[in-house]
Amino acid sequence: GVLIDTPSISGFEQAMARCLHSFLRGQGWEVVLQPVPPQRGLVDGEERFNVFAHRPGAPNPELIFNTHMDTVPPYFPAKLDRAAGILRGRGACDTKSLMAAQML
Repeated sequence: GVLIDTPSISGFEQAMARCLHSFLRGQGWEVVLQPVPPQRGLVDGEERFNVFAHRPGAPNPELIFNTHMDTVPPYFPAKLDRAAGILRGRGACDTKSLMAAQML
């Protein structure tokens, strides 16, 4: 649930970028947060980043995994129904499940 429980509404993805940065560094990756402009039309948006991670000594990878970090509103936290085998939460079947798979 860490990815799902990290809010990442469009234009407000900074917490997700920092969560990914922390996780990937902990796994031994070199990680760069690349600043990008605020979302167009969002005057109160926050600083945003692309997250670029690579194995130490390999800054020019031959394969890149790419996805988005934002989700649509409203945010709602993860809820696991073990009996039914269902994970619910904003992004559980969209971007956040893809990010988790890419990091395995």
